[in-house]
Amino acid sequence: MSKSATAIATEPAAQTIDWMNAIDRRADEIIQALPERTEEEVLEIRNSARALGRAAWRIEAACDAAILDRVRLKGGRGKRDVDEVGVDAAVRKVAAELGVAPRTIYQNAQIHKTFFEETPERACRSIEDGTLDHLEEKEFYKAALRSPEPRETLEHFARQKAEDPNFSTGDAWKVVKGRAVPPLHTELPAIADDAVMRAWREYITAGQNLAQVVPAAGESIKYAIDDIKYIIETPAQTVQGRIISLIQNQGINELDPIAHAMQQHRDVVKVWLNRMVEDGTLSSRQQIAEERAPGARGPARTYYEIA
Repeated sequence: MSKSATAIATEPAAQTIDWMNAIDRRADEIIQALPERTEEEVLEIRNSARALGRAAWRIEAACDAAILDRVRLKGGRGKRDVDEVGVDAAVRKVAAELGVAPRTIYQNAQIHKTFFEETPERACRSIEDGTLDHLEEKEFYKAALRSPEPRETLEHFARQKAEDPNFSTGDAWKVVKGRAVPPLHTELPAIADDAVMRAWREYITAGQNLAQVVPAAGESIKYAIDDIKYIIETPAQTVQGRIISLIQNQGINELDPIAHAMQQHRDVVKVWLNRMVEDGTLSSRQQIAEERAPGARGPARTYYEIA
């Protein structure tokens, strides 16, 4: 964490919120003053506004990643959603409070973790023949997530943008849609390599030590270890095998949670699920009225089951 980030972390949240609200309040004043500005000043203000817009959606994405992390720390797997204490149920509750779709929180969190979590500093985002700062629109990042190699795809977008300023988000989507969705027999690697297992053993030891020091945290630590164990023990599987395992063994049977568990874009997973329904491996059903919460809005949810 940089010194400036550390300083912000120590200030009251209200101060940070007031600062952002002040920008919103100043917007009308800035707009009204534009006729009095020189052409050069207007261009500079416009460029600053674009940078501000990029910063805004990055902060929003980082907030959603933090929300998702905290939901996971409380424990829960998709199969606990019936009792509304699972990760997916908790995300739905937060999404309802924010007035967004759960899919938005999952996607924003994925954008942050994929592209920004490990490279938050501006200097770290430079790449050969381009920089991610060329890509101000969030749509570039959404498009890259849909590809099999999101970071490589985004860097390709950055190079294209550096070479051709007219390279648009529409062009980016054309690049991604031109790439075929991998077949169901594609092999997915096991999660646990040597480095993962070393970190896993250290995590368990640290958890056990913490439970001894803080007995009240013992049950929460056990839930966290059990949840992570499901992920750590994931073997090398085909795409189809992993989807079946998620549905059969973990009770994860909806599009967005399956996509999240597989760390794949929902549109890619949707194609895989449709293929499995078409070949008779899976069946799907819509949520019936009795399963919906009173006053629930939006389309009925789709559940996938082993046929």
